Amino acid sequence: MLVLAVGGGALAEDGADETTDELMARAWRQLDAHQPAQAEATFRSALGQKDLRAKRRALARLGVAVCASRLKREDEAERLLTKLKDDLASVPRFRRQIVDKACRYGVGAAAGTFSFHYRQGFSFAQRKLVDPSEADVIFKSCAGGISFITLEVPGGKIVNLERVLRRRGTSMKADALFETVVGADPAKLRWRDTARGASRIPESDVFILRLRDGGWVKLAIVGRTRSSDWMTQPAKLRYAYRPGRPAFGVRGDNDREIGGVLFSREPQATPVEIAAAQRATAGQERRKRQERTAMLRKVLAQARIKMPDPDKCQEVLFSRRRFQDYEACTFSFRFGIRDDPDLKKTRNDWDLQFGNGRDVFHVNMVGDDRCTLTPLGKLDWAELAQRRRVEEGQKSGAAVMAGHCYLVHTKDTDADYRSFVRVATLVPGMACKIEWVSLQGEELKRSPGLKLTEGQAAALKTLLK
Repeated sequence: MLVLAVGGGALAEDGADETTDELMARAWRQLDAHQPAQAEATFRSALGQKDLRAKRRALARLGVAVCASRLKREDEAERLLTKLKDDLASVPRFRRQIVDKACRYGVGAAAGTFSFHYRQGFSFAQRKLVDPSEADVIFKSCAGGISFITLEVPGGKIVNLERVLRRRGTSMKADALFETVVGADPAKLRWRDTARGASRIPESDVFILRLRDGGWVKLAIVGRTRSSDWMTQPAKLRYAYRPGRPAFGVRGDNDREIGGVLFSREPQATPVEIAAAQRATAGQERRKRQERTAMLRKVLAQARIKMPDPDKCQEVLFSRRRFQDYEACTFSFRFGIRDDPDLKKTRNDWDLQFGNGRDVFHVNMVGDDRCTLTPLGKLDWAELAQRRRVEEGQKSGAAVMAGHCYLVHTKDTDADYRSFVRVATLVPGMACKIEWVSLQGEELKRSPGLKLTEGQAAALKTLLK
């Protein structure tokens, strides 16, 4: 009989295989009890057993690597993991089981992709979707369908590269930018509890995460799937997980640090890459616009409705439900535009949205919006100007009807102004043509071609104050 002293206790076993099993079980229990030093001694005892089978040897080496990582001996842990790769080559049947166990105990690099939607969570240790209470990252909220996605890291911190690059920006796509990130300096990063990615700002779609268990992740939103229900629209994400320190790639002589993030190259696309991306994007946008406009013109002809050319008139808004195009259904009174392809002006912060569901207007599309929309009834501009005052309601949405006017109060962290909107033409379920006036400071802006007398303009300005 063989007697071994382990962590102050004793184990007695008759056979080598049985003794190894019990040693391994004891070691994992010690590790779960946060006793890495005792667990390491037990794993090393298991490694010293005769006739140790390949699977148990791999698990024992993994255990020692986990203990070394927990005891802050990162270089030793990496050497042990290198040896572990040879063991895994000899036991391909158990590779997945051993890799899963490594991820569970937060040791060993991991990389891959996953998809999740609103209010779902993902665990990098378990490499699967989990309940948000157990997750490392949560899809907290979204806006504009899933054009805007806010991620939360419970018990940890997160930052996106938009905050890192600031006004530098990037001409690279999120997936390519993800590849250039090889490391980070935690002390220099501007950490937050949540971070937001915008589909048209690629640097905002790439993140660095510091997990509650001490792990590090670089993450990128690389795809957004359109569907009729925004609550189940999945986003596809790519990740690289490191247990001990934020080192995501091989460092080279040409690495460049910007804002605490180390890039393997300047985070800008080459002229050839930029030109190719611009051609592809322009081609896609042109085809989508042509199809949309052709469909609208056909309906207008059949219904004998007159409406300006939507390619030339920014005040023609397309139904979001019908066309699934967030840019085409929104409008900014501040800039007087519907189309803002690179979001340099609006930063995807719009004042009005049409057709998110039925023929309705909505005004709260971003997390900090506190806007209101008040229906005023069927009026022309002369009748509206004759009103002595307008009572502002508290609604954020209202049905769209031809000839009707609405008061929009735009209010968020960086804006506070009022606008009047009138629906000049409505094509049910498809599009509407609006007219508008908006008080920006002391300036009364209006839609192109809108004719108002000086008295009407002065009266509308007074109502909007």
